[in-house]
Amino acid sequence: MSAPPSSSGDIMVRHCIVTPDIIGPINNGGIGTHCYWFARLLRANGRDVTILFTGPMVNANAAYWRGFYDKLGIRFVWLQGNVQRNYAVRTLPLQQRSYDVYRFLEKTPFDVVHFQDWQGNGLQTLQARRTLGKFLDTCITVTLHSNTRWIAEGGLHWYRRPIEDAMTNWAEAFVTQYADMIFSPSRYMLSWARENGWDIGERGRVIPVCAETLNRPADAIEPAAGVLAFFGRLESRKGLDVFLKALALLPSVELSKIKKIYFVGSVGKVGMLPANQVIADAVARLMLNFEILDQLDSPGALQFLSSKKPTVFIPSIADNYPLSVIEAASLGLPVYASRVGGIPEILGDHHLFDPTPASLAEKIMAAIHREPLPTDLLYDAMAVKECWMSAMTECEEKSDKTESVISTAVELPLLSICVPYYNYPDYLPKLIESLNASTYRNFEVVVVDDGSTSQHARDVFDDLRSRQHAINVRFARQRNSGVGATRNAAAAMAEGEYLVFMDSDNLAKPEMLTTFAEAMQRSSSDILTCYFDAFEQHKQPVDERDIHHVYAPAGPALEVGWSENVFGDANFCIKKTTFNALGGFGLERQSSWEDWEFLVRAKLLGFSIEVIPKSLFWYRYTDEGFSRNTSLYLNQRRLLSAFRASEPEALMSVMEIMYQVASGKEYQSFKTPAGKIAGDIADRIYVRLGSPSGRFAQALEKIFKRLTN
Repeated sequence: MSAPPSSSGDIMVRHCIVTPDIIGPINNGGIGTHCYWFARLLRANGRDVTILFTGPMVNANAAYWRGFYDKLGIRFVWLQGNVQRNYAVRTLPLQQRSYDVYRFLEKTPFDVVHFQDWQGNGLQTLQARRTLGKFLDTCITVTLHSNTRWIAEGGLHWYRRPIEDAMTNWAEAFVTQYADMIFSPSRYMLSWARENGWDIGERGRVIPVCAETLNRPADAIEPAAGVLAFFGRLESRKGLDVFLKALALLPSVELSKIKKIYFVGSVGKVGMLPANQVIADAVARLMLNFEILDQLDSPGALQFLSSKKPTVFIPSIADNYPLSVIEAASLGLPVYASRVGGIPEILGDHHLFDPTPASLAEKIMAAIHREPLPTDLLYDAMAVKECWMSAMTECEEKSDKTESVISTAVELPLLSICVPYYNYPDYLPKLIESLNASTYRNFEVVVVDDGSTSQHARDVFDDLRSRQHAINVRFARQRNSGVGATRNAAAAMAEGEYLVFMDSDNLAKPEMLTTFAEAMQRSSSDILTCYFDAFEQHKQPVDERDIHHVYAPAGPALEVGWSENVFGDANFCIKKTTFNALGGFGLERQSSWEDWEFLVRAKLLGFSIEVIPKSLFWYRYTDEGFSRNTSLYLNQRRLLSAFRASEPEALMSVMEIMYQVASGKEYQSFKTPAGKIAGDIADRIYVRLGSPSGRFAQALEKIFKRLTN
């Protein structure tokens, strides 16, 4: 790794800030403001800085913002404009984004990579480190701003998209668990994460967010009489309904002294209603003059407040370390905020109130009647900068030492490839041929014919059994018993320390076994699953052009795993001792999903499962696939039986998401038959006409959404 830059002209240390929020392309919040000023701080201290923006391009275009940041000496990359692939990635939307982040970072070396907790953009990057040994000379950090579960709880609502949001929250916790350093703006958020089961260890450090505050006047600015401002996102979590109820508690004589109220922030929701509608209805009843300013970015909002000189109220019911408090106070304006989250770490007690309408109403009346006290701001911009740069020096030194944390055994063990075979004479020879090309040589193959009924299938099996093979292949035949029993029979014959299950119609990539063996040693997991590249059944796949879609399981999140197979395919690697402890695959023959059921049971019983974020085999996408020709009802019953056998305590998070899905409407529309048909059509279009992030694909997606809602 490069040494930190010095006056002697050393090579600059390379930092990448990965963020879904940033000043400029989007009407940003606190995360974007922090990342902007953090990038500028790093650049001012001689670091090479790249911003990888993962959010939507709302304002102007990528070229404009590249030029804007280039003038600051900062490289700006828009993730969506950087993605070039002609196939779909089958995973939940936010995990598609983190998949593309990983692909970018894999190609572009950095010394330090900074993730934000929100949206879990570091998921595959950390999975790749743990399983593939990637980024061992890179220090990876995460800053705890506002994770998905915390946002929902603070807004007093369930997840907006239960399955997707639950998976995202799992990813956010995963990234935090395996990052080298964890930063939190407040002691409050660090405590929240620990209390909610996030693995923080001793890596957590409290450093306030980066903000370039204005030079504060010696004396507080006298606010405009009777002018108030609600400052922050217009939503329940930021206390909008508390503010409106507090106004309703004011006597008419006090209301008459209010000349105007400004609502400064982007529009969210109060309950299920748009905030602007709620504001209009509530303020109209009080006959107050008001204005909503919802299109201002952070600098624009501050400029507006500076010109209008209102008394500012920030009545959050849940907050971490809101920059809105710091920014407004730094203008010299009187600022009053609720006594929640990390706000008491920013403001003195005289300017705090309880997050209730009654407490806020008292503070509004006091502000109207008397000269406000100077705002006691506890934030020190210079001290914060020094803390961040001290931590960055530590990060840059740590990247040299990361590799020693994860080691790979010198001698890799025997792997047993367990292959169930049934009436696939055209494919089995190709599977064995693909295994023969493996870069790993310490393995055996066990093929069990499950009573094939086709004479041609039996002849091919017998012919293969009679041949001499360059690799160790053993063959056995049994009475037809089903795929679960056949896999179990192959496993019983296996002599390897690790088992790898492969279906006879798939193809191994040359690096598959080497990757599995090394990843098992590196991660110390009980089970490893992986991605696969699906190809159309009659093709002989060669390269990326033959990919129909990529299946990318996100990880073993039980709260999602009852609805979506986020665990992986049957083509997994497992310790033989673990397989025996689990009693093998289920023997039910009228349903499929036996691999999904097996992995759920393993997770519920406490065995560790990790995903290798790499396609290790070719999956033959066939019309006659068993899983596509069995009863969906029976498959679902089979899967739920794995949860039924678990301890009740383990199912609380699962039940919570089930309840949200059952009571919600948004996720239900995603599962309509029309939605599935639209998805299949989109997959085919992506293969033939280009990337899912292209303009044509985006236009089609809008059409499909109108059809399915």
